[in-house]
Amino acid sequence: MKPVVREAFPNDDDGEVLYRLAAKGIDLNVKRQIDFSCDARDEIVAQRIVDDLASYGYQSHVFVDDGEGRSGSVSVYSAITMLPTYDLIVLEQRRLNLILKEHGTFCDGWMTESTPETKLQ
Repeated sequence: MKPVVREAFPNDDDGEVLYRLAAKGIDLNVKRQIDFSCDARDEIVAQRIVDDLASYGYQSHVFVDDGEGRSGSVSVYSAITMLPTYDLIVLEQRRLNLILKEHGTFCDGWMTESTPETKLQ
């Protein structure tokens, strides 16, 4: 197996995440579930985002952080299965930002399972 070197990935946050996944043995040539996140003004807007993104093939859910008794933040986590390549991740974030702009928010990151798998169920 060829060693993974940091220089093989772009020098930004997305490149860093992909490098770390590859270094853990994740095959970046296999489709994976990628979870993108964004903040929402409130639960009503969050549900509108969930409904909107469903039409684009996302499976989304709303998370409300109760902030230990204080009014907390509202986030939307949206998953789609795709190849985790740098170019595709960046393009998907751009697409999401165009959609989310209508809801007054933007994509603020992504994640995926970091356990090596041979195929996604």
